[in-house]
Amino acid sequence: MGSATGSTRGKIGAVIRLPFLSLLLALGCTTPLPIFDDAGRVEIDAGPGDAGFDGGPVDDAGPGDAGFDGGFDAGLDGGFDGGLDAGSDAGVDAGPPPGVLRVTVGSDHTCALLDTGVPYCWGRDDRGQLGDGTASAASRATPEPVIDITNASLLQAGWGATCAVDATDGQAMCWGHNSFARFGTVAGSGTTPTPVPLVFIGASEPILDLQQNASHLCVRTATAVHCSGRNRHGQLGRSGGDSILLSAVEGLPFGRVPRSVAVGYSATSGFTLIALDDGSVWCFGTNDDAECAMVASPEVSVPTAIPGLSRIVQVVAGSDFACALDDAGAVFCWGSNSDGHTGNGTIGGPDVETPTAVAIPAIGRLSAEGGSVIAVTADGHGVYGWGANTSGLLGLGPAMSGAQATPTPILVDAMSTFEAEVGQSHACLLQRRAGMSDTILCAGSNGELELGMSPAPDPTHFNPIVGFP
Repeated sequence: MGSATGSTRGKIGAVIRLPFLSLLLALGCTTPLPIFDDAGRVEIDAGPGDAGFDGGPVDDAGPGDAGFDGGFDAGLDGGFDGGLDAGSDAGVDAGPPPGVLRVTVGSDHTCALLDTGVPYCWGRDDRGQLGDGTASAASRATPEPVIDITNASLLQAGWGATCAVDATDGQAMCWGHNSFARFGTVAGSGTTPTPVPLVFIGASEPILDLQQNASHLCVRTATAVHCSGRNRHGQLGRSGGDSILLSAVEGLPFGRVPRSVAVGYSATSGFTLIALDDGSVWCFGTNDDAECAMVASPEVSVPTAIPGLSRIVQVVAGSDFACALDDAGAVFCWGSNSDGHTGNGTIGGPDVETPTAVAIPAIGRLSAEGGSVIAVTADGHGVYGWGANTSGLLGLGPAMSGAQATPTPILVDAMSTFEAEVGQSHACLLQRRAGMSDTILCAGSNGELELGMSPAPDPTHFNPIVGFP
């Protein structure tokens, strides 16, 4: 993205987006690539997200080719000149429908990135988080494309804001609620309805992952983690005050490479987790509810290793709690347990100050936000959820509308693979099935039409968004 104009990106996107997209896959944009010191098991591209992505339609195997061949043959049979033209044109034009690379959930809006490189958003737009160039008090259920973004490889929604990473140069643009000026502008907490570029301190690197909340924003590159926004309790990983520019986290072990980053928040500020390529997890920022898996304290001012965690490939964080996933598919959680979000079978009680194993089948990918966690099994066929069930976002129906203290099956389908993303009050699944179009299913609050339906037939169960993509 960077300084390229929307029109320029639109012209060159189809030609040059694949090299950097391939780089993202190789470096683990969606699934971290662990490099452990010992000889233990290492899995590369083993999560259901990658399986779904890698196993989706390919350019030379879809019905577009079948249509072309059939049209070409039929045209020849029916008359060379007229038939060839009609058959070829019909076959080429009738290629496969766009697939979905990613669904991402904000506080009260939802976005999806299509394999064309164009993101679509719907739901609340009061801060311009839908990226249509205006901030409107009227929410919308219909997905509409984000302006000036035509070549994205990654999309991430957060608290009233959304960001995208360009497939060509790996740089990011953000729009929506610019709290603590974390987008790199001087607009403060104002409204930014048009995508603006994130700016690094020093030389920029291609961005492989991006995570954000109302407090701060962090990006992961091949060599470092950079953060911007509020720094009240050291959640940017450096000394000093707030930063409107992305600054590198300081104090991590020399020579180590980040493989996963997560940003959480609390009533007072925020915290950050980084998993490194040796399987260790480092935490800094607010720790008043043991967010850094240590005895509760106002803050952890410098990156500090969390005891008891090893071989970690992914970290996620919500409000006052966090979880980690290791390379064997085991899940560990800690921090506040006010809604059972540590998954230990209880609701409430003292903060969990030690990473505690969650009783659940082997997991391939986690998503956490607010007080909720949704996990996809290692084979991609099952979805589990626990913690806060705000507005029925876990999709378990009205009979199970309360918080869930232990992981509960949401969907299991041997013929499908799933990806999942949970927000503050709603959640969405991306379902892929061989020979069928990708399907987005959502559950939870629809007060801002964030489920993509008006009205939602049953918001306490996951329902498909009809007609999209």
